[in-house]
Amino acid sequence: MKKLIVSLICSFLVILGFGSSLAPTVEAAPVKVVTKYYKHHNNLPYPYLHSGYTTLVRGKVNHTIAGHMYLAYLKEQRIEAQERRDKQTRWCKEHPSFCNYSFNTAYKIKNTHSKYFTVQMYDFAYTGGAHGNGVTKLYNFNVRTGNNVTITHVLDTKSKINKVHHYAYNYMKDRDRFNIDHPSDFKINKNTQFYFVHGGIRLVFQEYEVGPYALGFQEVFIPAWVYR
Repeated sequence: MKKLIVSLICSFLVILGFGSSLAPTVEAAPVKVVTKYYKHHNNLPYPYLHSGYTTLVRGKVNHTIAGHMYLAYLKEQRIEAQERRDKQTRWCKEHPSFCNYSFNTAYKIKNTHSKYFTVQMYDFAYTGGAHGNGVTKLYNFNVRTGNNVTITHVLDTKSKINKVHHYAYNYMKDRDRFNIDHPSDFKINKNTQFYFVHGGIRLVFQEYEVGPYALGFQEVFIPAWVYR
């Protein structure tokens, strides 16, 4: 009789979720990202979240990245149209190597943090001159909701923005790889890119924004205590 009562109690606890150690373990599907190509253009690769998290989260992640790629595709089309026009000019006929324009995308999975799934997208364009130019954008997806967390969600007051700006300035002003002499040389605003790391965030600056082109997209770590 006692064994029956214990058995019934254990079953009841499992049903309520208190007896997880008695229930069989169900492992979450591992995060799997595959590379796809927008409209089958080999120069437009992008990440597709194939498995991991929930169907809702995967849907939001893939929808957001698809939106980025749609805009990238429009840029590609504009550059191709500009190339066709410019190749008719005297300059391009005399200097054809400078008129082979191009546009391509690239990406990195920055982390699969316990709270955030971060994708860094790159758009690179060459439209003449010594070299092309790139722009980067980071998407920090909340793994519970699939929503993209922007810098304004983290630095949601002017005071927090000022504290981060002050910390970043003090970090950069004495380091040779940054071209920062005055606080007004850079801004922290809604367009500032970032991603979450252990103990804080890393700001990501665009080419030329805080340093020379050769150093690319420079980063500055901001400890969480600065903005909390």
